[in-house]
Amino acid sequence: LKTQALALEKEGCQIIRASVPDRLSAERFADLKKAISVPLVADIHFDYRLALASIEAGADKIRINPGNIGAEHIKEALSAYNNVRLLENCGFEDIVVSMKASDVRVMVSAYRLFAEKYNDRGYPLHVGVTEAGTLRTGTVKSAVGIGALLLDGIGDTIRVSLTADPVEEVRTAKTLLRSLGIRESGIEVISCPTCGRTTVDSVALATRIEDEFSDIETPIKIAVMGCVVNGIGEAGEADFGVT
Repeated sequence: LKTQALALEKEGCQIIRASVPDRLSAERFADLKKAISVPLVADIHFDYRLALASIEAGADKIRINPGNIGAEHIKEALSAYNNVRLLENCGFEDIVVSMKASDVRVMVSAYRLFAEKYNDRGYPLHVGVTEAGTLRTGTVKSAVGIGALLLDGIGDTIRVSLTADPVEEVRTAKTLLRSLGIRESGIEVISCPTCGRTTVDSVALATRIEDEFSDIETPIKIAVMGCVVNGIGEAGEADFGVT
């Protein structure tokens, strides 16, 4: 877990969330916290005592699911609004609200409705398409859902959920933010589709460039073109042109 967390931090992850499913995980949470320099969130389900143990271990934030934490500690409710009011009644005001769903349309509609009608206190919103799927499917669903909300000005933190190496989640998130002009860092590869005019293996070349320079934080635009039609114009707008 520590190795994975360090890899995520190196890739540019700004907040790391770790599952705390049992007491042993809560006890080791402090070690993980010491190993990284970014905020660490404890992901809690079912047992409120694990949340308390994680707080003692130095958690920067606690993520709870109101639906399964236990009725005697947080009453079951049907909406994020009711849960926010419940927390406020218990004296909590440092709240981040998340309404993720695996259905992109439901997720986008829920956030838009909450932001428009129910977020009178201006609580930060954590957005994402939960259980989005594999690297290919999850990337598309996340880009559509998260991108639509960010273009609306909705969302303070994001999480791309993929059935893949978590490092791929960070890479996808960075690419998404860069595409929207929110994050001005890292390389952007502009590459043309393949067609009958292509004279080189542009697929392999673009993939190689994207992989080998993924750790660069300086905003650089690299154009990878395979013919004289796209190469001249697109490469002229880039910092570097490869053709």
